[in-house]
Amino acid sequence: MDDRIRFIKTVKMVSLDDDGTMLKQRFHEIWYVGKLDEDGVNTIVDQMSNVFIKVKDRVRLRFYLDNQNDLSYIASCRRILTENIALSIVIEDKPLDDLKKDIETVKDEVVLICNKFDLGEINNEKVRLVEV
Repeated sequence: MDDRIRFIKTVKMVSLDDDGTMLKQRFHEIWYVGKLDEDGVNTIVDQMSNVFIKVKDRVRLRFYLDNQNDLSYIASCRRILTENIALSIVIEDKPLDDLKKDIETVKDEVVLICNKFDLGEINNEKVRLVEV
């Protein structure tokens, strides 16, 4: 069997949405807000281990940033990704201003990791707060 045919068979095995994307599939959501330090990375790794134990293989890791130009969190993602190679992980960043609105519109369970950041009261039972 030539490589082209093998590639086509492999591509057909990938589960795509009607519009040809994978991102509309269900993901286990882990959101992070606050300073990303060693304790924060350890907490993310622990939460991803819990995802894997629950037999979920897709995770969306979302960082809420005060400064959209500060991409220093990407360096910490290396350890997160290398310790979770069995998971499919999508990494996003959003402005910190979007966090309150996103919390209000959550439909499925979200793990929200807060590191040295005061959110106040969260009025959505689908959001599970984990403090570092």
